[in-house]
Amino acid sequence: MVSLLDMPDVPMNLILGYGGPSVIFSLRKVCNNLRDYIDRTMPELHLKAIDICLGYKRITITWSHYLENVEISYMLHGNGYKTIVGENEKFVENVDYMEGFWNDYNLLMKFQNHSLQSFELEMNNSMDVDDVSKFLKQYQNSWLIKTQYLSLGIFQGDKFPMILQHLDANCLNSIRFFRRRKYDKNIDFTEIVKLDQWKNAKEFRSDNLEISAPMKHFTHFSKINTEFEYILTEPESLNVLKEAAIRSPKFEKFIIEYHTFIESRQRLSEVFGKPFFHDDRQNKWLWFFNTCREEKILKIDNTEMSDRIYFSLIDSSMVPNGAEVKNL
Repeated sequence: MVSLLDMPDVPMNLILGYGGPSVIFSLRKVCNNLRDYIDRTMPELHLKAIDICLGYKRITITWSHYLENVEISYMLHGNGYKTIVGENEKFVENVDYMEGFWNDYNLLMKFQNHSLQSFELEMNNSMDVDDVSKFLKQYQNSWLIKTQYLSLGIFQGDKFPMILQHLDANCLNSIRFFRRRKYDKNIDFTEIVKLDQWKNAKEFRSDNLEISAPMKHFTHFSKINTEFEYILTEPESLNVLKEAAIRSPKFEKFIIEYHTFIESRQRLSEVFGKPFFHDDRQNKWLWFFNTCREEKILKIDNTEMSDRIYFSLIDSSMVPNGAEVKNL
């Protein structure tokens, strides 16, 4: 029987090129000759996405490949660290858990030559401040990430500005903030909105968070899914988002959440004008506005029992008969 090492380079490279992360990791540990061959030929790994989640003395990374998703956790354990892959655990002595993570990360990224579809970085507020700084410093020194979509997500907000400042302002596309409980400390956006990383990002989403920052700091996003704190007491501020959606050639969709529905619909009609009534069962209100893009219409809609206002683009042919298309 022919072993892998007896195979010609062409079929060998094909086999390695269509293996996932677990194949590369496993084969490198079979023997020195196989490890040296892999490191010399550098087969393309074809990763689609990477998701890194940081918790207290623990890092979990998910390598997404078209054949498999591999999740590996690195955590502090005794005088070293422990890795967990599925039901398998391995203990490494006298090595810091973060060092162990970066060793594996940088090794695997050597086999990734094409751009990722996405790269997501999530940080839990329970992380030690020193560990956050240490991780981000190493992040800057790690193998460059070729990605079409760099996303940042944060649990809780105290470390938010510091984390943003360490990311490439020209690469960050998506920012997500999520708070575990409504009564947890809110986030102060005063300094965040001044950062280039914030200004250059294209998408913003928040969960379990009422944002008190002025809407003008969100108009550069092409996508928004969030809740503004003063939407009912200051509904005219919605005009800021409406004008951004009309004027921006990059606008895609805004989803604005609110609570305490009392009298809010009447206020919407005061802001956007008389609505077009659609679907008597749901009592849906619609507004239509011309935009800077030819044949594209901004549609704003709200349903009576819904707690969201949707801003989206439609083709002009999709405007219902009898509906007025307003100008700004």
